[in-house]
Amino acid sequence: MRSLILALMRKGILDIPLMFLLVRPLPEYGIVIATPAADAACSAAAAVLFVLFIVRHGQDTGNVRGNGVKRTV
Repeated sequence: MRSLILALMRKGILDIPLMFLLVRPLPEYGIVIATPAADAACSAAAAVLFVLFIVRHGQDTGNVRGNGVKRTV
């Protein structure tokens, strides 16, 4: 679900509106700059979601071996 939100945010919510917004102040480069700007914003949002995932699920990773079987000590 989060990946769908990030994909929609990249193309639908950020990219297309940024193209319209940046074409006025930067007529030659506004559309060209919009895609990397949307990618940077989505990368930042993905990094935040990744950190939240690690914080939430990170404490359990120490008890799992590489094959997915929990250790019993």
